[in-house]
Amino acid sequence: MKAGVKMKKIISLMLAVILIVMAIPFASAATLGDVNADGDITAVDARLILQVVAELRKQSDLKNPAGADLNDDNQITAVDARIILQIVAGIRDIPAEPEAPINPDKAEIANLFNTKSAEIAKGSYKWEKACYYVEDLTITKGSLSVDTIQGTVDKFLGIGNGSGTEKNAGKYAIIPMNLKESDIKNVAQDGNYITLTLNDSINPTVGGDYPISHITNNIVTKTDVENEIKAAISSATLNNFQAKYTKVEIMAEVNGGKLVSLSIRYDLEANLGASAAFITVEGKGKARTEVLYTDFNY
Repeated sequence: MKAGVKMKKIISLMLAVILIVMAIPFASAATLGDVNADGDITAVDARLILQVVAELRKQSDLKNPAGADLNDDNQITAVDARIILQIVAGIRDIPAEPEAPINPDKAEIANLFNTKSAEIAKGSYKWEKACYYVEDLTITKGSLSVDTIQGTVDKFLGIGNGSGTEKNAGKYAIIPMNLKESDIKNVAQDGNYITLTLNDSINPTVGGDYPISHITNNIVTKTDVENEIKAAISSATLNNFQAKYTKVEIMAEVNGGKLVSLSIRYDLEANLGASAAFITVEGKGKARTEVLYTDFNY
């Protein structure tokens, strides 16, 4: 994860592995896995994929983007980089065509997450979170500068890092999930790892019937925004607010029927308009939140 959260550590570790095997080419006429289209499958290809995952490079920059989706799940992830490294190390063959992941039944996988989250919510665990802008806060209307409202917006979006145990998790605490089959856009399984992508949610509420509300209480509502704005300027009025949750993803590692780790990641696109006295301002921004849970004690 960015800024010290474990997802970034995982990517960093994989990059370190790449440095070790960088010089080992795996010649092949196949295009699958040959991301830079140089005729070979090497650790360079894995590194390019990880750069796309970390948003250091655009997918369109790849010379052979179609060759980056090795497990045929219609997205480029660290799993594809891992498959390439396994090919380079000689412990995995090049798939003749994209290797389809195991696709469990959506209803069954929703029930699995609901059951397991209810179990771990009762016990102890550790958590880490990072929240950062993927699109900077901008003023679309009004004469105020971004600096004037940056601190207020940072607060209700939760910008920054945090960690602890279930005792101080607050809105980041694990809740018994209430996932429905209709919430799930995609589901894939690679070994012990299960990844779910959920449908978007617009203006969700805590405990409401929205995909994001079914997995976390860390939801920004209009009331939250109003409270932060009034705390900064008591005479201010919130004229409009829209919160759209996109790219909602849950990844879990399951071993021996128990959850080993759980991560929740999503983007929040926020648009708001507020006024105070003779001043009116409208702005927008997009923040990404990543929360990792480990060390479960059932």
